[in-house]
Amino acid sequence: MSQRPGKGKREKPFAAIEIGTVTSEHWELLIRSEAHVYNTLKTFYRGKKEAFSASFDELKKRTRIKHGHTLDKSIQGLEKKGWIKVTRYAKHGKCRGLRVKPNEYELTFQYDYCRW
Repeated sequence: MSQRPGKGKREKPFAAIEIGTVTSEHWELLIRSEAHVYNTLKTFYRGKKEAFSASFDELKKRTRIKHGHTLDKSIQGLEKKGWIKVTRYAKHGKCRGLRVKPNEYELTFQYDYCRW
């Protein structure tokens, strides 16, 4: 028996956001791109350890934000407002073939509310 297309494993990552978070006054203070980046960063979080890494290119691809300046501004805004913490900044290599380490983030869960 063959499976219908679209059934089975999810193609895209999934992250749940609580209703209390989305309806809070802190969420309303976020710019639209900051809220989108926060949702995307939650898809990288696996819950096993506090810090997780996400490359800038992968964030651009998942958020579909075309300009790196907008993405960088959103990350800085989230950090300034206390939603995330950047624990390690990226290391960029100048030589060909040198690995580039991605940023390492931590979700603070300061404004996330559980309602169950």
